[in-house]
Order: sequence, then structure tokens, then C-alpha cells
Amino acid sequence: MFEKLNTKDFRLMAICFVISIISLFFVQNYFTKVFPDASINMLYTKDEAHVKAKIFLANRGKDIGDFMHAHRFGYLYEAKSFLEFELPADEAGKILNNTNSYYWKNRWFMPQNKEEYYVKISTTGNLAEYEHKIDEEASGDSLSQKKALNIAEFFLGGTMDVQMEKWELVKSETEKLPNRWDHVFEWKEKSFDVHGGSHRITVKVQGNEVDFYDEWIKVPDTWKRKYAKVRSKNDFLNMFGGIGLNLTMFLIFIMMLVRSRKNDIRWKTAFTYGGVVAGLFILIALNNLPLHMYWFDNKDSYSSFFMNLILFRCILAPIGLGLFVGMLIAGSEPLYRDQYPHHISFRNIFSYQGIQSKSFYNSAMIGITLTFATFAFQTIYYLISNNLGAWSPRQVPNFDSYATYIPWVAVLIGGLLPAIMEESMSRMFSISFLQKYTKSTIFAVIFSSIIWGLAHANYPAQPFYIRAIEVSAMGIFISWIFIRYGILATLIWHFSVNAVYSAMILLRSSNAYFITTGAVCAGIILLPLIYAIMSYKRNGGFVSSDQLVN
Repeated sequence: MFEKLNTKDFRLMAICFVISIISLFFVQNYFTKVFPDASINMLYTKDEAHVKAKIFLANRGKDIGDFMHAHRFGYLYEAKSFLEFELPADEAGKILNNTNSYYWKNRWFMPQNKEEYYVKISTTGNLAEYEHKIDEEASGDSLSQKKALNIAEFFLGGTMDVQMEKWELVKSETEKLPNRWDHVFEWKEKSFDVHGGSHRITVKVQGNEVDFYDEWIKVPDTWKRKYAKVRSKNDFLNMFGGIGLNLTMFLIFIMMLVRSRKNDIRWKTAFTYGGVVAGLFILIALNNLPLHMYWFDNKDSYSSFFMNLILFRCILAPIGLGLFVGMLIAGSEPLYRDQYPHHISFRNIFSYQGIQSKSFYNSAMIGITLTFATFAFQTIYYLISNNLGAWSPRQVPNFDSYATYIPWVAVLIGGLLPAIMEESMSRMFSISFLQKYTKSTIFAVIFSSIIWGLAHANYPAQPFYIRAIEVSAMGIFISWIFIRYGILATLIWHFSVNAVYSAMILLRSSNAYFITTGAVCAGIILLPLIYAIMSYKRNGGFVSSDQLVN
């Protein structure tokens, strides 16, 4: 038996289309203005910075031919927060670029060898930091502080082209080691003063060589305390959200035990989803191996490091996460089945028959429309909030994604994991549980949405409550969608929103492979939707949902 689209369905399609177009208009015109990325002057790519770092070491007479190499992207997080909090974002960005605060980190190391090199080349092509680590027992000269200072100043003036008359020496320290003396000097730029913050350079002379250089921004201690106090309010709200989610997880596991004694758990469905999550997590762990190399402890052997990565990150962690996700679904699904017998069942939402059903088609339409609407809502919400004085730091793209083998896998796990976990806890279980035991749908919706909102309150946006209000308000509407259309619509919405955010680093690149794979993964839900439409045309209707509901 097949179901055809009726007037009500066409009306829903029209509404979805109109909402999507209006939402797209707001997003297209205002999203990047409301959520601008940090203004990073990307004059040097990762590979260009790598070459420049090698040239710098070669000019220092350092032979790294036998060393292993690893790299990451980095920036001065605390300095960025301070400058963006105290100054207009564009002015803060200009200072951060001029002080080499965004950089590509290069590390050369050798397993079971204490000697290693760190060279950070800024995105504008300048040296941001250099460190040559050697054994404390290594021999070297024991120079006087004056002679060491001359070496440091010669390095700054000759190698770094620093105009020393513009800098004031503020610190001189000597460390007397068994076989050499090390000296640390610190300068402050005389003309730089941003709300008590200062531009600094630190140089360390080990024996008779400059083996450490760092350009940085000193953030005032008074601001650190003030900002910590501000952020503590975010953490305070987040604590209540965390308590609520932990209690939810506890109740889910209790429900799983209770229903398993009645042989009423659909284990196959639960652990199929858990297995998919575990599989993607294995891929992401393997994908990130080049990034983990940067944190390799060179006291260890490379083989032991690699085996630990494989054992813990690629085997045990995915298995644990898969089991956890499986148990969340196992404990949440029975109550959903009880409370919503007319909705398509969780085990059928992505089954062969389920994808060909009208329920899937309508849920996919609604979920995709909600994705557009969510971006529009967030754009309007923060457009108004920013005009009223709200603040949040500018986002720094995850440039490390470019260094992985298959960057698109992060889009899939970034969309799927929060969608399954949060929708299982905050919608499928919490609303069903509270409806059943409080007999109030309104209370179930509002309470579960507030807990969900508070769990997102630790974002650095200010005032401290702004993110909690945004997510809670969105949660109330999404909860109504869940009650009206079932878990599939909210799963598709949640996956799509997070996947699009995860894919932005790829979509904004100039690499055709990154753009294509990012777009496909972010919009992957379109594939079963297209199949559902093709099936409808081929069969003259959708598969009846009567045998697919709870």
C-alpha cells in the first residue's frame, strides 16, 4: 500500500520553502557580519611556514636531517580574548597580526632524545617563537650576564631586525646549571600600552647561544581576574546544565536496566547506531594521527607512542563511545515508543522501508528547513544582542583540519555524535519521561529545554546568560517539532546544523576537494531524501507508515 502526497503535505512543503528562502536571505546578508572569523592575515600557508622554519634553523647552523617533524596551527588565546574584550574587533585583529600572534607551529624531535626544536612562523611570515631544548646537563659557556645580554641584543638587532631603542629591558635572570649558565632577558615595547597590556620579547641564552625567542603580549593580572570572574558566571550556569544532563544519563541507565528485565530493549537498533559512531570515531582517530605527533613525548619510543595511540584512541575509546551511545539509545527508545506510538519508530527511521515513507520525506523536509531557520534565528538573535552590547570572541577556523588525511570525516562525526547524544537525552528521553511522570507536556518541554540551554552556557559569549537563553528558546521550539513530527525531524536538524558548522573550514577554502567533500558531508541527508523522491515517482506513492510506527 502506498501513500500519496495530499493537500496538507503540499501546504507543509510550501511553508518549508518560504521559511527556507527567508532564512537564506538573512543568513546570506548578515551571518558573516554577526559571526565573523578572526581577521587573520594569512600570507603564509602551513607548507610555506614549514620551509621558512627550516631555513631559519639552517641559518642558525642546526642540522635537523635525522629529526622527525610535526606541525599544528596556534595563536595567543589569552591575548586574543583580552584584546577583543577591550577593543573593537578589527582593531584587536590588527594588533594580533602585527604582533605575530597567529602562527604555524613546527616541531622537530627524535624519539628518546632530549634535544628538539620548536619554530613558530606567524601567518605573516615572521618568527613568532623559537626554542632549542637541550639536556640540563649539557655543557656550555658560563658567561656573565652582560656578555649574554650583548649576545641577545645582537640576535634581536641582527637576526630579528628589532629596533632596540624602542624597547625597554624589564627582566634579567641567570640560572646556574652544573655545566653552564643560562640567562633570560625580557623587553617591553615602550610605545605599546593597551589597557595595561604590553608587547613583550623574551630571549634565553643557553651557554653562549640564543636558544629561545618568544614574542608575546602580556595580559594584565587585573584583567585576568576580572575575566575569570565574568567567565565563572558562565560556568555556574553550565554547572546546573551538567547536573541535569548527568541526572538524565543516570535515569536513562536505570530505565535501560528496568526495561531489559522485561526483554523490552531493542539492542540491535541501539548498538547499530553505537557501531556507526564507533566506526566514525576510529576514522577520526586515524585521521588525526599527524596532529597527535606534535605532542609526542620524546622520552618514549616511537613504537610505544604509536601503539598507545592505536590501542587507546583507535580501539578502546571508540568501543567505549560506541557502547555509551548504544546504551543511551537503548534506555531512551522504550519511553519514546510508549509515549509516541503514532510516530515512525527509531529502528525504522533510516531503514530501507523507512526512507521510502512519507514520514521520512516530511521529517527530512522539516529538518532541513529548521537548519536554515536555525542559522537565521542565530543571526537575528546575535544581531540584536550585539547592538545591545553583547560580546563574544571571534572564531578562529580549525586550520589543523587541512593537515589531516581526510578532513571531511570530522564533518560527519561533528554532526552525528552531538545529534544522537543530545537528541536521545534532551528530547527522546527527557520529554517522554517528564510527560509520563508529571502529566504535563508544557513542563516537560520547558524544563528539558532549559537544562539543554544551561548545558551550553559555558560558551565565552557575554552577558553570561545570553547563550543559555538562545539555546533554551531554540530548544522549546525544537521540542514542539519533536512532539509533532517525531525524533527523525530533530535528528536531521541537529545533524545538519552541526555538520554545516563543522564543514565551514572546508567550504571557505580554495581547494576544490575540500569544498566538494565538505558540501557533500554537510548535506548528506539530501541523499536519502533524493532516494525517497525517486521512490515516490517510481512507485506512484510513498511506502505506508502503518507498519513502521512505534
